[in-house]
Amino acid sequence: MEEFIKRRSYIKTRLTRAKNKLENQETPLDRVMCEMLDEQLQELRLDLNSCADDIMTTCDDNDAEDHEEVFNEMFDKFNSMKYTLKVMLESFNDPKANIDGAVTSKGPRIHTNSDAVKLPKLELPSFAGNYVDWTAFADLFRASVHSQSLSGAQKLQYLKGALRGEALQLIQGYSISDANYLEAWNVLQRRYQNNREIVRSIINKFIRQPFLKEKNAIGLRSLLDPSTSCILALRTMGYTAAVEEDNYWISFLLMERLDEESRELWETKIGRNNMPKWSELIEFLDERRVNAYVIPKITCMLPKQEVKEAEIVHLKHVTLADPLLCKTGVIDVLLGAEVFFDILRNGRITGPKGCPVGQQSVWGFIVVGKCVSQAIPSTISIHHAEIDASMEKFWQIEEIPSKKFFSLEDQKCENHFKSTHTRAEDGRYVVRLPFREECAELGTSINLAEKRLRMMERRLGSNPDLKAQNVKFMNEYLSLGHMEQISDAEVKKASHEVYYLPHHP
Repeated sequence: MEEFIKRRSYIKTRLTRAKNKLENQETPLDRVMCEMLDEQLQELRLDLNSCADDIMTTCDDNDAEDHEEVFNEMFDKFNSMKYTLKVMLESFNDPKANIDGAVTSKGPRIHTNSDAVKLPKLELPSFAGNYVDWTAFADLFRASVHSQSLSGAQKLQYLKGALRGEALQLIQGYSISDANYLEAWNVLQRRYQNNREIVRSIINKFIRQPFLKEKNAIGLRSLLDPSTSCILALRTMGYTAAVEEDNYWISFLLMERLDEESRELWETKIGRNNMPKWSELIEFLDERRVNAYVIPKITCMLPKQEVKEAEIVHLKHVTLADPLLCKTGVIDVLLGAEVFFDILRNGRITGPKGCPVGQQSVWGFIVVGKCVSQAIPSTISIHHAEIDASMEKFWQIEEIPSKKFFSLEDQKCENHFKSTHTRAEDGRYVVRLPFREECAELGTSINLAEKRLRMMERRLGSNPDLKAQNVKFMNEYLSLGHMEQISDAEVKKASHEVYYLPHHP
């Protein structure tokens, strides 16, 4: 019991501290601070309810009234602060509010801005439990949902909708309610807001990148982009010493994963004794990438007829860019005019009049000249119409399956329908609702509910205004059909067959 009372004193101190912050005129609260304070009050309300349940169920009947008086005072203070905060938050959302702000009876002056820019809808990212992705996900979720004026149930619904896999399983047991949101969010933070695990995951992602076996743009991009992302992530988290540009281990790990030709070009560029920076290696890899469109076919087979070697005999002693230029083949690359002159080098070889000319380039000599074609172009069009196969597939799709597959529950539902359904006079079917036979026991809840009821009655007896509001609320619920009086048969049921839910005004 002494432990519960100490816990209540701590909650009371936190309530007083929050009230002082709310009523402090020297440091006015903006919208973000109001929302943060509102979240703190939600946590305090949960702690206060739990503490009240613990004390009222364990205290003696002689001391119950004294404890009840203390809790009533704390609940009244909480409700007053909650009302003030709600008024302040609504003033931010009121388009007619004065641009200089609004002053509450006990609260600070609130400054608002009437200018608003309509931004496109922001899609929430998904998070599946990868530590590397946690920081970006958490920051965006806090800005988009956590700090917004939504109910806890709405925030928890958004949170579950954004989670996948392991992260979703971690909070799957929390039902959608205002009380469960902060606890679910804190569970995620305790699991994934772990800098050591985040850094370990980033480094593990960096060192487990695949080795490139051959040179291609896709391979270079798959090495360059994740490497840059990992380095920037470590730098953003404040671990700048680990990614200084003169840290040779980064350059070494990247260089080891390059293809053989890229490594040779890199070694040639840096020289024998130089210790390169990793930024220089990334710049080198970025220059090695070429933007191009990948299409199934550029053009037809060229040249349309083979070139006689006698026509290029004057080019036998040089290295050709295409050693098989005399034979008909596919075109591998089509260069645009913007890069044509960049690949040319000094050097030209001419032969007899009418023979092709050799022009030096970065790949060797390219051969340019007239190509006489004696081939007669012809076009053949073929259309295969498999009517039988198409008709057979059509009837298979349209045909109703002859065999039905039922699960055990489906079979039970069908049997239930057959045994209980009837036909009404208007032609509609009437069937009894199916119920599960296996029902979990709810436990004993009547003792706590009765104590909370007596506590509430005494509290309402000392506060006529609150009692009148509560009576109005209950009558409204009755008139709307949201609740009804239970029958005597329900009252006589065993306590483990029903659950009594305490009511909080």
